[in-house]
Amino acid sequence: MSNYTGIDISNWQGSIDFSQVKNSGTQIVYILASQGNYFIDSYLQEFYNGAISNGLLVGFYHFFDPAVSVDAQAQYFTNAIKGLTSNCKLVLDLEKAGNYGASELSELAVEFLEKVKALTNTEVAIYTYVSFANNNIVSGY
Repeated sequence: MSNYTGIDISNWQGSIDFSQVKNSGTQIVYILASQGNYFIDSYLQEFYNGAISNGLLVGFYHFFDPAVSVDAQAQYFTNAIKGLTSNCKLVLDLEKAGNYGASELSELAVEFLEKVKALTNTEVAIYTYVSFANNNIVSGY
């Protein structure tokens, strides 16, 4: 296992100069692909092309919406990245609990990740922040 210097990016950054990203020492770029079953990032292809053409490793993430079915989200995410190559684990960005407790939300997250892994044959991971994880995810899942 190696450690990489990386960033996550989405439409919130607007257009990006990927040669500048590369020159900053960044080695990996995680790109927002989708959210729920209703949003594909408008910069997905542009970011992918820019990262690849500058020799950066690429990964993709999906922003989870607890109000939308897990099956629908897994399919939506995998369709969004179809034809694109990920050098890294596919990631579930988990930052909203909705009306779910920690145990239920953890089960939904695991179900999503298992479906994505089955659909893509690619390893998966969760991406969140410490306080959210401590309050909304059951450890040991």
